[in-house]
Amino acid sequence: MTSPPAKFLSLDVGGTKIEVCKFDGNYRLLSSNKIATSDFPAGSPEFLRSIKKMIADNLTPGIDRLGVSFNCIVKDGVITHSSLLGGPTEYPLVQEFSKEFGLGVSLENDVNAMALAESRFGQGRDCQSFLLINLGTGLRLSYVVGGKLIPGFTNNAGEISQKEEIVPELNYKSFKIDDFLSGKGVSNIYRELAQKELTAQQIFSVSKEDPIARKTIDIFISHLARFLAEVSYFYNPQRIILNGSLKESADLFLPQALEIYRRETIGFFQFQDAVTSSIDHAACLGALLS
Repeated sequence: MTSPPAKFLSLDVGGTKIEVCKFDGNYRLLSSNKIATSDFPAGSPEFLRSIKKMIADNLTPGIDRLGVSFNCIVKDGVITHSSLLGGPTEYPLVQEFSKEFGLGVSLENDVNAMALAESRFGQGRDCQSFLLINLGTGLRLSYVVGGKLIPGFTNNAGEISQKEEIVPELNYKSFKIDDFLSGKGVSNIYRELAQKELTAQQIFSVSKEDPIARKTIDIFISHLARFLAEVSYFYNPQRIILNGSLKESADLFLPQALEIYRRETIGFFQFQDAVTSSIDHAACLGALLS
């Protein structure tokens, strides 16, 4: 039995990896491929030329729509800021890509794209409101109410990575939240305590034998619980959905964080539940829905 033809092509351009996916007309995944972002010349015009070449190499007959999820700030089809493009910019990606490839093109911030996928196909389908928390290399939020993404004035809602937080457990040092409540944040806490480097995945895997790894996770849990309380008071979502690389280790930190959260947060501000995303390729999928 032959596979259905591809109808949609989608890219997720992230700080760590670039993924390209093909979907049929019912949004069923047909193929996917990942490339390290470091293989591309980020921060230069060559980066976009490399992205265009990847698209051209993956276009097949029958594809009539292109979705692009990008680690960036988006406004009306224009990338207004992205570290991958060197910072502030005004790149009209939708216009340029539509002209180049003769396709309908949609563009969305990568975490917003994940939230759109959750709203249509995942843990957000039955929710009046939910907050997607992407705990990956960094941290970002996306808020959906009544099936609609709340973007903010400049499409910056949820970009809280630069917020400063004092960490008493680390000699009252100040950290940007992106460098603390994230995958690289777990590594940063461990480095402060142990004076050596481990990845977040390694820290979670050795936490039963390594007391410093255990202490690292305990600090992370304590501040995650406080963060969950803050977003509850501010957004008041029905559900929290976790995505990003740290969701794979959620059973080692989320139950404990929720226990502290429930104990220390005023009841009528509390969200109903917190779950992990079950959608694969969510950013690629959501980019087609924007």
